[in-house]
Amino acid sequence: MHNIICRLLALITFIFAGSAYAEPLSLKDTQFIPSVNLGLGVQEVGVGNNTEKVLASDIAVEVHGVFSDNFQLGLGAGFIGDLSNFEAQNSYWYLKAVDARYRLFDQLYFGAYAGGQMSNRYHTAFGLLYGGYLRYEFSPRWSLSGEYRSTSNDADDNLSRPPGESNLRDYDMLQLRVGYSF
Repeated sequence: MHNIICRLLALITFIFAGSAYAEPLSLKDTQFIPSVNLGLGVQEVGVGNNTEKVLASDIAVEVHGVFSDNFQLGLGAGFIGDLSNFEAQNSYWYLKAVDARYRLFDQLYFGAYAGGQMSNRYHTAFGLLYGGYLRYEFSPRWSLSGEYRSTSNDADDNLSRPPGESNLRDYDMLQLRVGYSF
């Protein structure tokens, strides 16, 4: 996992190295774009040495600031899991504290994000969230993205659990997301 994070940071550094001599970012000239995103994907849940794959939905609200023709920076919040039961097994709330996106081609973006998440399996647990995506914009309003996200959370509660359950849970997810920007 440490190796993946280092490679992701090296890739982001390489992509943004060309803009090192650009003018500083200014909030007063920044256009902010809110969006709603719906996703569906396969989530692999790991507890100890056991893993299971489940189908998971994603709903999120995000806001990105357009700082240049090629660079956007934003944040977002959402929910992954069973949309009919927010306290279901293998469901969690998340916050993208930093979501950076860079235009590779005319309508294709590469993005990476980091944040945190909270789940309610047996007891409230928190963890670090990170991921990356490729996003294609069909129009100024609609987009489709393929996304990978990973998180691990820990309920440091020392409660007894059923056999085979631990307080550490890993979530890895591949998903397709449809986004609508306002």
